Amino acid sequence: MDYLKSANLVCEGTLELPRITASGKRGRDHRGRRHWGDCLGTVHRQGSVSVTQLEILPMPGLVRAPDNPWPTWPVILRSTAAHEEGGERLFSVGTAELVDDGSGAVCALRADTVGLGTLDGRPTMVPVPGTAFQLEADLSCSPWAFSGRRSTVAWPSSGSGWTPGATSLSTSPSRRLSGRVRLRRHGAGQSLIVWAIAEGRSLRPGVDRYLTGREDLFAPVVPGQLALR
Repeated sequence: MDYLKSANLVCEGTLELPRITASGKRGRDHRGRRHWGDCLGTVHRQGSVSVTQLEILPMPGLVRAPDNPWPTWPVILRSTAAHEEGGERLFSVGTAELVDDGSGAVCALRADTVGLGTLDGRPTMVPVPGTAFQLEADLSCSPWAFSGRRSTVAWPSSGSGWTPGATSLSTSPSRRLSGRVRLRRHGAGQSLIVWAIAEGRSLRPGVDRYLTGREDLFAPVVPGQLALR
């Protein structure tokens, strides 16, 4: 968000220079779907030396697979105008580590080819032994979108969703749910991003209370109100 917002403020004249720039750098993008294309187009326009997009899932086909019939969402290879401008796309790649150049800046990315496996009895992407590799990188963007295991909003302790009458969020290390996924369930439509940000900020008091015991952070929205939308 910081990267794209800064670039947009430059375009509209609010900022003279972006806070983060890909100019003269080797960029690496991790996942993101539509956000992926946003970052890719911005990287191109800022004059990057090279850019590589990394996707943890296998490369999809150009047409629906037999196990992906209508009316399910078509899992097919999608390209944007930004893809036509250049860049390399790598599939079935899991990022293992960002390498520090010694001054706090990224200088490389270590990754593995991944395949479908299991972890604690659940399906997940696991590294394939002997496939580790390294890419030089000066800028790393992680535009996660529907990645519930990474970007999370906690469930209330009483159930698998916010309920009418709830006045606060409670957290548990074992009970997390992507704010964006929850919003899709409740049909927030075009306001999805705005509500996701508001709900994320409303989660902070519960997280802070769990970690520090403090009670002084403000929640901009009441979860119970959202459940009634």
